[in-house]
Amino acid sequence: MDKVTVKHIDEMHSGEHAGPQKILDVAHDLGVEGLGMRILKLAPNDPDFPAPGDGHEEVYVVLEGDAVLHTPDGTTNLDPSVFVRVGAAVARRIVPGDVGATILAIGRA
Repeated sequence: MDKVTVKHIDEMHSGEHAGPQKILDVAHDLGVEGLGMRILKLAPNDPDFPAPGDGHEEVYVVLEGDAVLHTPDGTTNLDPSVFVRVGAAVARRIVPGDVGATILAIGRA
């Protein structure tokens, strides 16, 4: 049966942790079956947080704050006005800015 599911970001399940960072499983909490969606809550200026999408095509959009995406092709500034697609084979690392970043990562389930 189709239905509408509504969740506030503070109600999302935080299944993975990387130090002060949190990864919220949006797709699971909303009951999405064919799409992976996670929220990456990154602490300010943490250079050691690898993007968990390595090996998967993903789209990133910053919801709050800012960050820099590092790939072999160079760097891309991420802010709330930018959508970035990263191919499955591309190694990546996301470094949040001075206020940290909250990023929506969308990919395969």
